[in-house]
Amino acid sequence: MKPNCLIIDDEKSIRQVLADTLKQEGYEVKTAANGEEGLDLAVDFNPRVVLLDIRMPGLDGTQVLDKLLSEDPTCRIIMLTAHGNLRTAVDTMARGAYHYLAKPFDLDEVVHVVNRASGEWELKNQVTLLKNRLLEKGRMEGMEGNSPAMEEVFKVILQAAPTQADILITGESGTGKELAARAIHRKSNRKGDFIAVNCAALPANLLESELFGHLKGAFTGAEGSREGYLKLADQGTLFLDEIGAMPQEVQAKFLRAIQEKRFFPVGGEKEISSDFRVIAATNENLEKGIERGSFREDLYYRLAVINLKLPPLRERKEDIPLLVSKFLEDYNTAYKKNFSIDPSTLDWLKQQKWPGNIRQLKNAINQAVILGKGEFLVPSDFMPPDSRGQTEEEKPSTLEERLQETEREHILKALSQCKGNKSKAAELLGITRKTLYNKMKNLGLE
Repeated sequence: MKPNCLIIDDEKSIRQVLADTLKQEGYEVKTAANGEEGLDLAVDFNPRVVLLDIRMPGLDGTQVLDKLLSEDPTCRIIMLTAHGNLRTAVDTMARGAYHYLAKPFDLDEVVHVVNRASGEWELKNQVTLLKNRLLEKGRMEGMEGNSPAMEEVFKVILQAAPTQADILITGESGTGKELAARAIHRKSNRKGDFIAVNCAALPANLLESELFGHLKGAFTGAEGSREGYLKLADQGTLFLDEIGAMPQEVQAKFLRAIQEKRFFPVGGEKEISSDFRVIAATNENLEKGIERGSFREDLYYRLAVINLKLPPLRERKEDIPLLVSKFLEDYNTAYKKNFSIDPSTLDWLKQQKWPGNIRQLKNAINQAVILGKGEFLVPSDFMPPDSRGQTEEEKPSTLEERLQETEREHILKALSQCKGNKSKAAELLGITRKTLYNKMKNLGLE
């Protein structure tokens, strides 16, 4: 259901044509012939988008604009003006108006601007609701999402965090495993530090020394003694990323350290004690590693007291608007820019495969903010997401699916170049406007 739309204009013919057009797009529409009537209607109707004439008898558009925004600062108000009043229309944007449309209207442009305004309002509203829900739960260290899949993740985190149980986090690369580990540590009652180690980034001999520490002279180059990560994580959490890369000779010693909370540093004869909690993460199938003999079965079951599975982005696409909003806000701030996302672009982003998951989406937004032109990010501002990285269960795209994807990209590109004007886009594509509407409906681009 699209947001409520209120039209305030003293010309009946304009109210009627705008109302008919927006009702066909699925909006709930009410109209008012003057400012006073419009303000009265707004109290109960609660419009999210308002089309407001500047010149009206009684209260003029500027006065109505101020009153509407004082009641609801999130309302998107689009000013309606004759060409002779364009300067006034521009001035209203400094007072908080969302956009302005000059009479006589291009109805395609009206629909495009209203869709964009309502889409932005809906996105911002979703983000606000999410933030409020996260505040109720306690901040999840930057994790965003309100999909059923992420609700289950948050539930497990909140249940597991206060316990002392070791945890195994599984999921594809880029799904946010370290973020989840940090959230667990933050929500736990452990007073020590969060220590993160990537097991794949260190060779076997160095990994052992880094984990357990070493004494001076324990090996060539050991010019002094050094505490290991297990000791540094005393009273805290030790996060081991890519645990499947841990060499077997280290696995046995590590298993004993987990069980006893005591261990020998490399080259040492005196045991060291440390109260650490382990959170391990992997994007591999450790059960297959056990079958191959590359991973110890007893270590696997010791780590996987709780197994937290993070869903890939393709299984939680309803979270993409929230993630995009968060990343866009971050990079706008970082680069001192003010981009918004066009709703059609958001739909396009939701239809991509994102084999690199959240990390890839974040990088794509970063790149688009750096290279984007204009006021709104459009598909052409993004490098095409890599379609590689299919899981074993995914089937290759059929010829019909490939053709539909190509057709979708061409239509979105034409709409972007024509700033949402469907008549011009149809002309650019060499098809009729009716054909364009039918194709957009079939491709889910309405």
